[in-house]
Amino acid sequence: MRQQLLGYLLGALDAPEQDRVEKQVQQDPQLCERLEELDASLEPLRQQRPLHVPPEGLAQRTCQFVEREIEQRHVALASDSNAAEASAAGRRRWSLNDMIVAGGVIAAAALLFFPAIASSRFQSQKTGCKDHLRRLHVALMQYADANHGFFPAVPPQGKLSFAGIYGPLLHHGGYAVEPSLFFCPAVMDTNDEERPDIPTLMELRARQGRTLAVLQRRSGGNYGYTLGIIVNGAYSGVRERGRVHFAVMADAPSAHLAGRQSDNHAGRGQNVLYEDGHVHFLLTCQSDCDNVFLSERNLVEAGRHWDDAVLGPSTASPIPYPFRLTSASR
Repeated sequence: MRQQLLGYLLGALDAPEQDRVEKQVQQDPQLCERLEELDASLEPLRQQRPLHVPPEGLAQRTCQFVEREIEQRHVALASDSNAAEASAAGRRRWSLNDMIVAGGVIAAAALLFFPAIASSRFQSQKTGCKDHLRRLHVALMQYADANHGFFPAVPPQGKLSFAGIYGPLLHHGGYAVEPSLFFCPAVMDTNDEERPDIPTLMELRARQGRTLAVLQRRSGGNYGYTLGIIVNGAYSGVRERGRVHFAVMADAPSAHLAGRQSDNHAGRGQNVLYEDGHVHFLLTCQSDCDNVFLSERNLVEAGRHWDDAVLGPSTASPIPYPFRLTSASR
């Protein structure tokens, strides 16, 4: 099974076997732990491996080079033949065998270069996304230093009661001044539209209905943020404690993939930012066999205890149903 898990991590399995291993991981907590351990053991190799993105048009230039070499070969052969044979060869130029050989070489070049280019692009986007989350963690820490140790808290009710409120609080508070930080490079690379600005608190309070919903969706970019916790009926934001296992941000979860897996990286996994500032790319939604996008009750809501981290998309509310709170923190 270890070989199958390694093949799953490296993407070396065929589609049916990849799906079968993923289902086994989701159903077996021990297998999930083994996958996380194996994935963590590969992280040093990923960090040491330099990122080389092939130059644009490399595959096309390679094919053109092969074509020129074949043509020069014909010219050389023609020069060694008599004039009549050379003239006939010049008229033919390409024989059926030549076309078959050239086609095979071009196909082989495509098979070699195109997957490499796609893989390099994926790695580049994943690395860029990690960098955004690390820089947002710096902003979160600065906010916490100015707010009694608390990260931006999502209000339990009202127009500002949505996960993406962290965006306006950090951006317009001067902690994260670049709007692009709130958007995963993997998503923005496929979107030709200009990056939208982060709405202000005044705009959010002044809007309602559909317009408000659009602003709420834009506020958090395409990252998910912690929905806080509810303990003994009391709602609280998250206080910074430097925990290595408590997730505070990640690529935004989806509503259509298994376990609400993010589709920022084509459904292949998600970068998750933890309270201590490290970022880990999870192939599934499980962190220590706990789904970072769902509470213990398998709902998108505030966590049910101090270690129940739940990351919601920008529009998610920590209290998705009528709930009486005995107290609330910042």
